[in-house]
Amino acid sequence: MRKTFFFVLSAVITFNVQAQSDNKIVIGKIDSVYSKTLGEQRKIWVYTPDMTSGNSNQHWPVVYLLDGDGHFASVVGMIQQMSQVNGNNVYPEMIVVAIPNTDRTRDLTPTHIANDPPMMDSGSSKTTGGGENFVAFIEKELMHTLTLFIPPLHIKY
Repeated sequence: MRKTFFFVLSAVITFNVQAQSDNKIVIGKIDSVYSKTLGEQRKIWVYTPDMTSGNSNQHWPVVYLLDGDGHFASVVGMIQQMSQVNGNNVYPEMIVVAIPNTDRTRDLTPTHIANDPPMMDSGSSKTTGGGENFVAFIEKELMHTLTLFIPPLHIKY
């Protein structure tokens, strides 16, 4: 009797574990955009609120998130918590477009540095000063190609 019980218990546990292997938690979509300005393919992570329910003419603001690979899940979670969960409407529902880093020093520094400051690795100043191009990529390329991922009627400019 005891052997039968443990056999049935292990079969149930095994079945449950296998049944859950296809379950996924999905909060967004990863895609990419080629940037002529930066001369590279840039990944973007996109979260959209549920666009199938409610008013089909509804528009959502867009959050462009820097350091997207490190903050995407937490920012999407905060926006969902403050705009949807338990009837909250502190924030409006929003589209989140996260931009992961490829060369953070290049993209987030406004001017080129000739010498390495003491707090930076040697050679890290070589790529500094690309901030203006990075902003141009966001304004002129990413914002305009965003309609490929999200219908333009749903973006609030």
